[in-house]
Amino acid sequence: MTKDHLFGAPALALVGTALAAVFCAPAFAQDAAPQPVASANEIIVTARRTEENAQTVPVTIAAFNADTLRQSSIRETQDLMYAVPGVYLTGAGGKENAVYSIRGQGRPVAGPGQPGVVSYFAEVPLPNFGSSAMTYDLSSVQVLKGPQGTLFGRNTTGGAVLLYPTVPTYRLEGYVQGSYGNYDYKDLEGAVNLPIVQDKVAIRFSGRLSRRDGYTKNIGTGGNPDNVHSDQFRLALRVNPVEGIENVTYFDYRRTRSIGSSQVLVEVTPLAALFGIDGLLGPDLVAQQARGPRVVDYGVFVPRSNQKHSTIINRTEIDLGFATFINIFGHQRLEWLYDANTDALPEPIGLLDAYNLYHNRVLTDEVQVRGTALDDKLDWLMGGFYYKKDDYDTNGSIFPQFFGLFPGNFSYAYVTEHSRALFGNVSYHLDDMVDGLTLNAGLRHTWDKQTTCGGSGESSPPHTVGPDECSANNPIFLIGTGAKLTNRNRAFTWTIGADWKANDDLFLYATARKGYRAGGLNNPALGPTLVDRQVFKPEKVTDFEAGVKSSWTAGRLSGRANISVFLTKAKDVQYTLTGLVTQPGCAVGDPVFGGPPFSPDGDCFPGNDPAQSVLLVNIGDTTVRGVEFDLSISPIPALRLGLRGTLLDQSTDKMTLPAALATGYAGVTNGKVPLNFTAKKSLSADIRLELPVPDTLGKISLYSSLYWSDEVQLIAYRAPSYTLVDARLDWDDVGGTSLDASLFAKNLFDKDAIIAGAINTPGAPGISVNFNEPRMYGVQLRYRFGG
Repeated sequence: MTKDHLFGAPALALVGTALAAVFCAPAFAQDAAPQPVASANEIIVTARRTEENAQTVPVTIAAFNADTLRQSSIRETQDLMYAVPGVYLTGAGGKENAVYSIRGQGRPVAGPGQPGVVSYFAEVPLPNFGSSAMTYDLSSVQVLKGPQGTLFGRNTTGGAVLLYPTVPTYRLEGYVQGSYGNYDYKDLEGAVNLPIVQDKVAIRFSGRLSRRDGYTKNIGTGGNPDNVHSDQFRLALRVNPVEGIENVTYFDYRRTRSIGSSQVLVEVTPLAALFGIDGLLGPDLVAQQARGPRVVDYGVFVPRSNQKHSTIINRTEIDLGFATFINIFGHQRLEWLYDANTDALPEPIGLLDAYNLYHNRVLTDEVQVRGTALDDKLDWLMGGFYYKKDDYDTNGSIFPQFFGLFPGNFSYAYVTEHSRALFGNVSYHLDDMVDGLTLNAGLRHTWDKQTTCGGSGESSPPHTVGPDECSANNPIFLIGTGAKLTNRNRAFTWTIGADWKANDDLFLYATARKGYRAGGLNNPALGPTLVDRQVFKPEKVTDFEAGVKSSWTAGRLSGRANISVFLTKAKDVQYTLTGLVTQPGCAVGDPVFGGPPFSPDGDCFPGNDPAQSVLLVNIGDTTVRGVEFDLSISPIPALRLGLRGTLLDQSTDKMTLPAALATGYAGVTNGKVPLNFTAKKSLSADIRLELPVPDTLGKISLYSSLYWSDEVQLIAYRAPSYTLVDARLDWDDVGGTSLDASLFAKNLFDKDAIIAGAINTPGAPGISVNFNEPRMYGVQLRYRFGG
């Protein structure tokens, strides 16, 4: 086992240094680094790797700057879901593991699949697992919908989420912010910007410490889940050695130590009677329903979710005169131990627990050269991208079953991924023909390679097969379970479209895009009826989108209306089958007890069950159609009303999964590909009112938002629709000072909503889920200095 020396006491010492500097610095006003502008009619974004008005970008986009993030109380990655309709975002296995889904395209909740939506931090893609982002001291967050890839980074089939940390400036400035709320919520955040050599060298320290008691009470002995205990800090160094050269380096560190998310039993399925355990599960379900979702009983089980994530990013930009050269390097290390009572039953009466251990590292490098030609009529960009992910220490999972009678075997899974790509994009301005008309085109070629090594080993720790010791014939592996496999994919993807800026207030566009998600390998060596599922194919998506973006004014009245329609055709859709574990009572060859759900592969041998009980397969072809809109109106300058929404539907063009797998583990009974983790309809509305108070008092504003989600299919469970309301009162520049004071309330009416599934497979005798946060309220004080 190896140590990650980026973690530990030195990291926490830097947090203390940064926060001490914040408290000791003199008081000035803050001027944020370049970022989107918080204006109803002008929001500057970088979706195409250059600063543009969001109203003239041919893509559906939602953007927030530092101020609007604070005004919208977006403090965690999860909060984006409630602010951007059409984005499903929740934790799979824990809140630290963010899962994004846009337009029906997402990431497998487990297993070796690639994401359909990629999140970027400082233009570096975050890891597939444990990808919850660092949401403090950000200059902007941008959500792009539809396939991306001809302008930057990784291929995506559903969209991208871009998070930009604040870049150091050449001013002495910063802030310190403290929050306190119910459940003993304590949050301290701060940043200090230090110019070392004027216009040459600057450093920015920032950090955030968060604590909160668990809002779900566990009447067992393992502590209250849904707590918060995280330490985060960031160091950013900006160097401008000579005119035309800029280099920015980030070191970011996050450490969490929590009990983890709560799992709540909500249903006992007919399979419980088949397994002969309905008499055990039934009373537990009745007891859980009587307690309500905020009180659980895990018995003696002790859940935990511990994560360390360190990131080093370097961005170099050089003005070559005829073009601009950019290099973006990233290196990340992630350690995550997740031990969950997934069945939500009191131990030792357990059906299925989950112990997962990850030690991943990711290396990326992206090169861009961009410029203009033909008297500035042609904007061009060429680039290359390199990605490598591997495991540097023990990686795998174990799923003890049925009261501990079947402890299971640790399933080792070591995956090395290589991805290389060349891409280019051009925009040609046809103003000589039609004023404001532009043609856009992009092309990308990607080469992907995946190598896996794994097998089923010991039942109990220590788990001694590291990545260097892994081989198909390692004697620790159970016979027939070891496998070392390689898979290669490559594909061309593209974008082509046209847009027309008819005038300053009207922009129209149409675009077609091809997206691609690499195929991969399932671990370990699979049993007889699953061996042809060892490899799953790439998923390819063709997307068509057309939209109009308009702004208008009529006297004191102003507003914005953005509407887009899209059609997405996906071929060889990658789908996650869950719950593929051999159950007690399995009998080889028996027509009932010899197949799903008793045996996923017919051999009744648990050693070659799919790792993490998950199998990635190609399930068929689909078409998703939808409409998205973003409307706002300001009857007077002090009042703004907003309404956003997404309406979509999916149809199945072809189903290719065998009936045994489709019915037993995908929950398919009608021959249609399920639309999981996506609400067909979602809406958000908000109101912001600035109160008429004298300037000497400062600025006082009221903000309230409403989010409504239609039902969401969670594989074997359909989560009901729900409505959540947030509210906030901000008093900025209190008494003409640099102090801001706020009162906030999230989930104001304390509504319960199911937002994710824990055990939600058709092959399970019980269904457990994750609920949202209850009402959260508190006070926040922020002091700004410098500028």
